[in-house]
Amino acid sequence: MISVKSAVCYRRGSFMHQTKLGNSFRLGYCLIQPSTLSIQLDGCEKQTLQPKFVEVISYLAEHYPRVIPRQELIDTIWNGNDSVGEKALTNAVWHLRQHLKSPDAEKEIIETIRKVGYRLVIAPQWLDEVGAPASYPAKPDRQPDHRVSGRDGTSITKGLLKFVAYSVVVPCSILLSWYYLTQYEPIQEPDIQRVTTDPGSELYVAPSPDGRYIVYHWRTFGQPINLFMRDLEQPQMPARQLTFDNLRQRFSVWSNDGQYLYFHRRNRLQSSCEILQIKVDTNQEKPIASCGLNSGFIYMDISPDDRILAFQGYDDKTNSRGIYFVELDNPGAEAVRFSCTVDCDYTDRDMAFSPDGQHIAVTRRRNSYDENIYLVDLATKNARQLTEGEENITGLTWHTDSTKLVYATERADVSSGYIIDIHSKKIHSLNIDGFGFPAYSRKTGELFYEQRVRQSKILSLQLNNTVSRTPFPVVESKFSHHSPNYSKRMDKIVYVSNESGHYELWTADSDGRNRQQLSRLKTNVRYPRWSNGDSRVVFIGQAESNRGDAIYIMDTESGKLSTLSTDYDDFDRPSWSYDDSAIVVGVYENSTSEIYQFDIDNGTARQLTADSGRFGIMTTPTTLVYTRHGRGLWQRDIDTDAPPVEKIDSRVFSHPYAWTYAAGGVYFRRNRSDHHQIIHYDFDQQRLTTLVRLPIRTFRSYGTLSFLPQEGKLLYAGTEYPQADIKKMKHPLLP
Repeated sequence: MISVKSAVCYRRGSFMHQTKLGNSFRLGYCLIQPSTLSIQLDGCEKQTLQPKFVEVISYLAEHYPRVIPRQELIDTIWNGNDSVGEKALTNAVWHLRQHLKSPDAEKEIIETIRKVGYRLVIAPQWLDEVGAPASYPAKPDRQPDHRVSGRDGTSITKGLLKFVAYSVVVPCSILLSWYYLTQYEPIQEPDIQRVTTDPGSELYVAPSPDGRYIVYHWRTFGQPINLFMRDLEQPQMPARQLTFDNLRQRFSVWSNDGQYLYFHRRNRLQSSCEILQIKVDTNQEKPIASCGLNSGFIYMDISPDDRILAFQGYDDKTNSRGIYFVELDNPGAEAVRFSCTVDCDYTDRDMAFSPDGQHIAVTRRRNSYDENIYLVDLATKNARQLTEGEENITGLTWHTDSTKLVYATERADVSSGYIIDIHSKKIHSLNIDGFGFPAYSRKTGELFYEQRVRQSKILSLQLNNTVSRTPFPVVESKFSHHSPNYSKRMDKIVYVSNESGHYELWTADSDGRNRQQLSRLKTNVRYPRWSNGDSRVVFIGQAESNRGDAIYIMDTESGKLSTLSTDYDDFDRPSWSYDDSAIVVGVYENSTSEIYQFDIDNGTARQLTADSGRFGIMTTPTTLVYTRHGRGLWQRDIDTDAPPVEKIDSRVFSHPYAWTYAAGGVYFRRNRSDHHQIIHYDFDQQRLTTLVRLPIRTFRSYGTLSFLPQEGKLLYAGTEYPQADIKKMKHPLLP
């Protein structure tokens, strides 16, 4: 490959970056020829690009697979002119995505990495690397010089060529500049308006059909969590509270006539879950159906004729979640299961009725790494898959023309929004950080969504200090890092980070220095844990068959990675047997779990609990300390039939993962209404000691704890109290 310097000068200066502008390259089905400023899709005509667009795609190609920060692109291509480069770069990437799309393509070639920049998702193939080397004309044999010289000896031919060059090149340059300025109009920026401004998080927006009101779930520090309604025509007025029970109602949906709102109320203390109708004018409530305590998020939607309410419910007989329909025009009607009931390898979760009433779009989750959108014909129940390769769908809604869906995804804690055409399956990115749970106002066509950016860091907390304790950052950056686990033998922590675009395995010194990426599986891994006596780490990742989880073991010194062979594919957090010969891990089947032990050499399985065990640690060769569904910390001898003993009462110990065992005791986190407590339990003295009080929501929700004995510190993943707002958008791709 030959790297040449661009000699093309633009109005704002020369482009000085050395690239492969003399070399053509392919990106899948696209041929890019920088020397002619052109792009050509297989089977299509060649198209001309603006020079800046070519420079952007060439720079991304030359530096593949690195993520290129936006500022680096602006500094390189727009000479650091931020005022011009910010919008120009967004414009260039949008146009490139349009040109790089084939009619059959479902994914974009340029990926946006939140708060960082861009990267190519497929490797460029330079022509001289794939059997099509760039050809150069052979140097001709030297011939006698028959040119006529002037009086000063200067070649007349040379002077003539200069004259011709200036006569042709200058006008052509002017014409080309005019062409580029008129051919490509800058992309129209989406019109985004912030709708809510209250502190805390406003989530799961439900706009009224006429777009005047929105209902949302509001949570803020020290306040009960309920549903609120805001009048958008009177933004100066406070939101009106609709529910008053602090039972964390999430999703709601309006009737199409705007008179009623439907939502769920789940009360675990009373073992009840109900779908309710509330008359908006009077707050009068009416029960509609039962939804089951284990229903998950309880998504819901209503048919365009107001006859059918769909919601995610739970079937106690089959121990499975799915979508249920209840007839609203038939008082007393029982909810009927719409989803599959027998031999299902997926779970239907979210849903959205099409405006024309012919289809329902549903999200189907097959495992922790596979949730995609399917289009189901309501008359025949025939389903067609629309998306591929998604892990977590966080909301979907129909465009009013019934031909497009707007949906949100989450991958490695990064939320993004997309538009998909249900006929061609073409997908366009909305390029909005933190986009989630979109919802259209059915009559006005306004698109609402929540914007929430979540980020975690690894912190240490000194426990044996008499002065005021303040968490200290150990690993903190613009990326998210969590699940730290410390090894005294290695004097290192292992954790997961999304710095590469996926949650991969990383190590660092106990103070956060000397960070090193260990895994490169290009998928999300979870729950790393050091062995007790050597350099191995166990963690959970995606199985090679893509059909669920696998248990991975990595030797951090040799880099050897192996997979533990089992008959299961859905695991909770792993740990090690006391002698490191086996893996102890919760196994999920039919929505319940038990703790098993798997021999590393032969994969032999042994069930250790029979009371819905979730996560356990072997504190002696035969003693298992563990948590289970429900609350409390339990202990049992795995070699006897003696019943388990509750070591810490469920009224005090409620979190299944936020604890760690160390030197005859347990450190654990207790959640209070307005703060967190770090408590130590001594097994010998059977005594609880409160060590630290910390502000509410400073911990990652399902985060773990790890203890550094020589320093008397706890490691954990922390977050700031989340701020989430509801916004309204008009996008040029959504007329």
